[in-house]
Amino acid sequence: MLSLTIKVIVSSPNWLPMKNLIPFFLVVIAFFAFSDCYAASPTKKEILEFLKLQNKDHNVVLDFKERFGDRLTNVDFSGLDLGKVTFDGMIIENSSFDRAVFTSLTIKNSVVNNSTFYSTIIYKGHIVSSQLDGVSIIESDLNNTQIEKSELKNVRILKTHAPSLILDDSKLNSIIIRNSDILEAKFGRTVLAESEISGSDLSNMRMEDSKITDSRLTVSKLINAKMSKSTLTNSTLHGIELSGSHMRDTQIFSSEITNSDLHRSRLYNCHLEKVSMLNTDFGYASVEGTSFIKADFSSASLEGLHIGSATFSECCLCNFSSQNITIDSSAITHSSISNVKLYDSEIADTSLKDSSIANLSISNSGFLDTVLLDVNGKSIAIKHTQIDSLLLQGDFSDITIEDSQIVKSSLRNLKLQLLWLLHSHINNTQVQDGTISKSNFLANTFIDSSVDNLTIAKSSFTENNFVGTNVGNISFTKTLFTEKFIEGVSSKLAQMGAIVGLSNFEKLIASGTYDFTDVNYSNIDFSKIDLGKVNFKGAILRENIFSENKLHDVDLTKADLEGSTFHK
Repeated sequence: MLSLTIKVIVSSPNWLPMKNLIPFFLVVIAFFAFSDCYAASPTKKEILEFLKLQNKDHNVVLDFKERFGDRLTNVDFSGLDLGKVTFDGMIIENSSFDRAVFTSLTIKNSVVNNSTFYSTIIYKGHIVSSQLDGVSIIESDLNNTQIEKSELKNVRILKTHAPSLILDDSKLNSIIIRNSDILEAKFGRTVLAESEISGSDLSNMRMEDSKITDSRLTVSKLINAKMSKSTLTNSTLHGIELSGSHMRDTQIFSSEITNSDLHRSRLYNCHLEKVSMLNTDFGYASVEGTSFIKADFSSASLEGLHIGSATFSECCLCNFSSQNITIDSSAITHSSISNVKLYDSEIADTSLKDSSIANLSISNSGFLDTVLLDVNGKSIAIKHTQIDSLLLQGDFSDITIEDSQIVKSSLRNLKLQLLWLLHSHINNTQVQDGTISKSNFLANTFIDSSVDNLTIAKSSFTENNFVGTNVGNISFTKTLFTEKFIEGVSSKLAQMGAIVGLSNFEKLIASGTYDFTDVNYSNIDFSKIDLGKVNFKGAILRENIFSENKLHDVDLTKADLEGSTFHK
């Protein structure tokens, strides 16, 4: 088209006045051709010529767009000392920055695609309003680098050292970070999605107003990390060391924090929902004002954990043994507690409602102002524990309370089966409205307490002391007292249906009452009475003394005789 235009001009009869313009057009054509050559792909030699400008003045910032145009494709920067460089408003593709050294690198309003930074050193970096896609950063040093208002996608960072990295108002998608040190990094208003971090050290990281979604962090360090006003969703943290870390106003959804270390960490005003914390160490951590929904603490280490003003709903507190735990001003609802051993711990001003307990062992601990409502409990052992101002309501089976104190408490609407109350003190406590069956009370002291509207069946009392205890409306069925009472008390108990004294038990058998199946008559010396044809089938007869010549036709089929002795 250009040649046609020139031809028309020359053939025109008026061409002579314009003939001096021909050299001008040729210069313009040459200029554009020259420029296009640089825009396509400057050679390494041309880049070296450009770098000579810095030899004259080391403070010169090289602007590649000004010299080579807005596109660099298949450019080889490898091994070059590039000094101070700016890529502003450019597209860089399929280029190599391997072994290059930057005193400072600025990438602004630019796109970098499918390029490599291998063994690259950047003393100061700034990426702003740019996009990096398909970039590999391997065995490099990125010092004092700041990324803001940018998007990184399909970027690999391997065996790289990047201290004091700052990410602000940016999006990171499909990022892989492996075996790298990114110490004292700061994440602000940044999203990390569908990414993987493994074998890396992000200690002293600071994250604020940021999100991590659909990502996996494994075998890495986030020691002394701080997260605030951030969200973790659909992600996995496995084998992460988070000791000494702080999380404030942070939310975690549908994620896993497993086999990790949160030793001496802090959680303030956080929300964790559908989070699994399997085999995670919360030793001496502090949890304040935090809510847990459908969280799983299975096999977690909770030694020294402090929980304050926290809520647990639909959670699993299972399979752990811990000491020195303190819980105060907290609430647990619709949750499961099972296979737990707790000792040297304190729980105060805390409620457990609509929950289940199984295989729980508590020793040398304290409960103060604690409420248990509508709780189903099974296989619970409490030893050497102080229970003060407890409100208890629920259905319990196979409960052992030994060498403990229950003070100023209220037990109501209870269903207790297989209760073992041993060598304990019950003071100023009210028990009302409920049933107790197949239970054993041994060597307890009941002081200034009251019992009313209660049914006690197939149970036994031995060596107990009832001091100032008010007995209201109680119904006894096949319940045996071996204590000695004054006549008035014995008569009252008998009127309520109790069997008072072994001699009366022997008379009852002699009169033809033999059916004592499924009773719990334990810790009793039966050796001096004739048991005749008594039917103890399926009965619990632990730690008893029997005389073989007084058993006669006693039926002990399927009876529990653990610890019992038989004398001739």
